[in-house]
Amino acid sequence: MTDTLNTRPTTDTHQPAAHHEAHGETDRYRRGVELMDTIQGPDAARAIRDGFAAISPDFGRYVIEAGFADVYGRPGLTLAQRQLINVAVLTAIGGAEAQLAVHIRGALNVGISPAEILETMFHVTLYAGHPRTGNGLQVAAQVFAERGIDPVPPTPDTVPNAEEA
Repeated sequence: MTDTLNTRPTTDTHQPAAHHEAHGETDRYRRGVELMDTIQGPDAARAIRDGFAAISPDFGRYVIEAGFADVYGRPGLTLAQRQLINVAVLTAIGGAEAQLAVHIRGALNVGISPAEILETMFHVTLYAGHPRTGNGLQVAAQVFAERGIDPVPPTPDTVPNAEEA
């Protein structure tokens, strides 16, 4: 019996098309990889793909083809809008903090500002409750800290007035 966990290669988008086709990688799969790389960044996306390949290559292929190629690749919403939806849903359902962190990073990668992420989470409070939003905000704080982002820029009422100093 063949051990499929160790025989399926990881995806390398820098290989020629013939290499990908020989390993069962279709245009759909390559489109999914391209979108995943765009959203997560190439290094993070490769780490996610490698993690799936190590435990369930079929699940990894499903996520890339169905999730990224088929859903993220649809017209009608921008990648940024899709990432805000992900942040909202993952905050609301709770218990998916690792995935929430991935999608907060993705939102930042596609141009969503920290303020937009925080406002999205704040809005979720009305529908999912304070505990879910509080947990989501903790995840956001960790991601922002990883990236050296100060999510609360100074406002006129928090900056000392030169006349008062």
